[in-house]
Amino acid sequence: MSMNIFRLAGDMCHVFSIIVLLLRLRVAKNAQ
Repeated sequence: MSMNIFRLAGDMCHVFSIIVLLLRLRVAKNAQ
């Protein structure tokens, strides 16, 4: 069970980092 929780947390962190990266790219394009 604990392994499943860690796996879920890892997936959430991964998805969150990808979203932040996409938002940063979009902001950078708008700034130019």
